[in-house]
Formats: sequence, structure tokens, C-alpha cells
Amino acid sequence: MQRVNDDVVLQFFSDADDVDTWMLDMLRLVSSEDVGHDEASVQSLVKKHKVGWFLSFFLQSASLIVM
Repeated sequence: MQRVNDDVVLQFFSDADDVDTWMLDMLRLVSSEDVGHDEASVQSLVKKHKVGWFLSFFLQSASLIVM
């Protein structure tokens, strides 16, 4: 059997931790009971959601490129 490189194992756990953090952040966003009370507050929440999603997607993509 080939022994797994320690760096690969550490990178795997680091990536898994990043994904876990991302999933918890997304769960927090979709679990929020704050749905807005008027058009302005709804638009603000939608904007925050889009920015949060884009930022997390960008960071995930950047980490894949660095590998």
C-alpha cells in the first residue's frame, strides 16, 4: 500500500473544514426567519444573500485554483 502524503491529508482536512464552515453559513442564511416586512427590507435581504453567495462562491473557486 502506498502511504498518503501528510500534506495531502492536511489539505483534505483543511478543505473539509472550509466546506463545513461554508455549509453552516449557508444554513444560517436559509434558516433565518427574517423575511422582511416591506419592499425595501426584502430588497436589502436579497442583496445580502446575493453578496454572501457570490463571496463564498468566489472564495471556494479561488481555493480550488490555488491547489
